[in-house]
Amino acid sequence: MKFVLDKEQKRKFIFAFLLDQMTDQTFNVMLEGNNSFLEPYFVDMMASNLVTIQNDRYVITEKGDEVAINLQDKYGEFLKFYDIFCAVDLNAGEFAFSKIFDFETDDEWFAYLNQDNWSDVRIAVCEFKKIDPIEIVFLSFLNEGRFDTDENKNWQFDLVSDLIWDEILEICNTAIPLDDLLVDDAIQDIIKQGTEIVLANIKEENSRRLEEMRASATTEEYDEEVVIVEEEIVYYEEYYDPYYASPCWFWYW
Repeated sequence: MKFVLDKEQKRKFIFAFLLDQMTDQTFNVMLEGNNSFLEPYFVDMMASNLVTIQNDRYVITEKGDEVAINLQDKYGEFLKFYDIFCAVDLNAGEFAFSKIFDFETDDEWFAYLNQDNWSDVRIAVCEFKKIDPIEIVFLSFLNEGRFDTDENKNWQFDLVSDLIWDEILEICNTAIPLDDLLVDDAIQDIIKQGTEIVLANIKEENSRRLEEMRASATTEEYDEEVVIVEEEIVYYEEYYDPYYASPCWFWYW
């Protein structure tokens, strides 16, 4: 399958990017200089009730804020669950993240991740779960600062042109395709095994956090954290169903 980005999808991603930017800043309605490239998008965002004008500046509406929060929910879910599939040994049936707590430094961990035996199957997993792989890569670019908004660079033009979007599409289209993992239900086995590792890592991480809290937190604070930990584990147990995906991925605006 070849992934393509249609105009409507690109338009919504640009909306999402601008809303993310507007959690920390606002834009003058005059949109002078390089910001002039953004004018048609702000006009459409106003028509969609995502932004409004206050004191000659574009500001996020309640609906726009909901979209921005949804973006962060998606990215948090991506980091917690889907990122584990970035390093899978398809021959040995092993996951790099099963040993994430075995390393004392980040350098040691990243060296382990860079070994040649690991394959990135995140795109295939997302496609299997009916989640848009293009959105997954877009969210990664957004949160990793791949959209360079240095004021000395013409990032506004880059945003509305095709260059960075072509880069996102290239990642999707050069990833291991889902079809390669459908043989003998391999993708389902990968997701089930990955879910076990995700839950094991969540339990280990939470156990360490609770142990640290035990020494300094009040009984009430500690008990509240225990409830949060238990709810998180129950939440991710749903992922034992390889077809399950959080409703946050299918919230449309």
